[in-house]
Amino acid sequence: MTSLLEDAKRMLEIGYGDIPRLKHIKETLEKNKMLNISDRKYLHKLTQDHSGQVKKKTSTYGLEKPVGYSTNDELGIEDLEEKIRVDQEPS
Repeated sequence: MTSLLEDAKRMLEIGYGDIPRLKHIKETLEKNKMLNISDRKYLHKLTQDHSGQVKKKTSTYGLEKPVGYSTNDELGIEDLEEKIRVDQEPS
C-alpha cells in the first residue's frame, strides 16, 4: 500500500488528474498537514482509476525516424510523388 504523498507524486508524474489540485495535495502532505476529506477522496478515486498505469519514457535512440512529407500547398503532386519514390529507395 502506498502513502497519499506517493500517490499524489505518481499522479503528477503520469499527468493524470487536476494538476493544480494534485500539487496542492502534495504540498499539504509534504508539510505534514491534514488533508481535507474531499481531497483525500479525490486522490483515492484517481489512484484507483489509474492504478497500474505508468508513464513510460521512451527513447528514440537507434530508431529510424519516420519519413515525413510536406503538406505545403506549393508542393505539386508530381513533386510529392517523386519525393516519396526517392525516400523509399534503398540507399
